[in-house]
Amino acid sequence: MSQNTSRRAARCCGSAHSRFLRRFTHRCIPGRAGGLAAAALCTALALAVALALPLPAAAAIATTPDPTVLTIPEGPGVGAAALGMGGAVVAITADQTSAYWNPAGIAHVHWISIVPSLSLDLPQKESLPLLQDLLAGTDAQTLWEKYQGQSISVAGTGTLGLATTHVALSAVAQGVAQAQFPQNASDGVTTQWKAVNASTLTLAHSFQVPALSLARLDVGANIKLLQGAYDRTHYDVSGPGQWSATSDSIRGTGVAYDIGVQAQTLDIMHLGAVVRNLGATLTWGDAGPRETLAPVLALGVAVRPPLLGLTVAAGIDKPLTAGSTDLAGSDAAVWRLGVEQSVLGVLALRAGAYGTPGAATPVMYTGGLGLGLGPVRANVAVQTADFSTGQACADLSLNF
Repeated sequence: MSQNTSRRAARCCGSAHSRFLRRFTHRCIPGRAGGLAAAALCTALALAVALALPLPAAAAIATTPDPTVLTIPEGPGVGAAALGMGGAVVAITADQTSAYWNPAGIAHVHWISIVPSLSLDLPQKESLPLLQDLLAGTDAQTLWEKYQGQSISVAGTGTLGLATTHVALSAVAQGVAQAQFPQNASDGVTTQWKAVNASTLTLAHSFQVPALSLARLDVGANIKLLQGAYDRTHYDVSGPGQWSATSDSIRGTGVAYDIGVQAQTLDIMHLGAVVRNLGATLTWGDAGPRETLAPVLALGVAVRPPLLGLTVAAGIDKPLTAGSTDLAGSDAAVWRLGVEQSVLGVLALRAGAYGTPGAATPVMYTGGLGLGLGPVRANVAVQTADFSTGQACADLSLNF
C-alpha cells in the first residue's frame, strides 16, 4: 500500500462535493468480479457523505489507521424479497441472492437468475434539518453553530451477480460512511468510511433421496474473496472559509467459505442450514490489523400449505466462535420470522421481523411487496424498529 505525506489548505467552494465524490468512488474497492456491486454501493455512500462535507479533498498522511474501530451496522441482508420476510429465507431461497443466504438455493435456478439489489438507511427525523441545510449548501461555519456535537452517517448493502443452474458469480458489498461535527469548530471534523466486498463463486447440486422420503436435497458452497477499504479524513479550520485536511487509508484482503444445504418434502415442508464465513479473516495493509469474522450457523424452516399461496418461515442465526464478531461487531443470536402471501402468482405481500434478545434495538419489523410479470419481478421492502427511521431496499429480478 503506497502512502505519502502532505498537508494543504484550500478554500471551500461548490465543486468540493464533486471532487470528493469522484475521489471516493475511484478509490473505493478494486474492480475484479465485484466491481459493479461495490461501485453502486460506494457511490451511494459517497453521495451521502459528500452532502455532509462542503470541504476540499484531503491529502494523504503516512499513518496506519485501524479500520476495526468502525463497524458496519447489521444490515437487512440481500434482496428486497428476503428483507420483506425478515430474512427468514435460509430454507426457501431459490434465486441469485442464494449466494448470500444459502448457496444450496442456487440449485433451484432453472436457467438464469439476475437480482441486482441495493438497500440504504432512511434518515432519522432529527437529521432532516441537517440534511436540508446540507442540500441547501449552507456554509460550514453555520453548520457548526447549529449542529455542534451531532453526526450523520449512512450504511448500505449492494449486490449484483449472475446465477445459472449449479453455478453463480456474484458480489455483495456492505459499507458505512460517517461525518462528525465537534462541539468546538477548533476541533475540526472527522469523516470516515468503510466497505467490505465479497466476490463470490457458488457451486450447488441437487440430489434425489427416496430413502429419506425427501423430494430433493440441495447442497451448495461459496468461495468468497474479501476486499476491504477504509478511509479517514480530519479537517481543521485554518481561517475564515479555509481548511487544512489530512487523510489516511488502508486496504484489506481475505478469503472465506460458506457451505449450505436445503431439504424439501414434496412442496410443503422446507428445511435449510448454512455455515457462513468459515476461515474469514481480513488482513489490512501489509502489516496492519487483522479482523476476524465469526463463522455463523443459520438454520431455517418454512411451510407452504397446498393451494393457499402462503409461505410461513422462521430461522435463527448464531455466531459459532466465542469472542469473534460479525462486521456489525455482534456475537449474539438473531431470530427471524417471515410470511409471504402470493396473489394470483402476480402480487406478493410480505411481512416479517428479526431481532436479538437483550439488544438496544431488540426487534426490527419488516414488510414489502413484489409485482411480477413472467420472468421479471420488482420487489421493494422496508425495515424499522420504531416506525420513524430504518432501511429501504429495492431490486429488479430476472429469473428463467
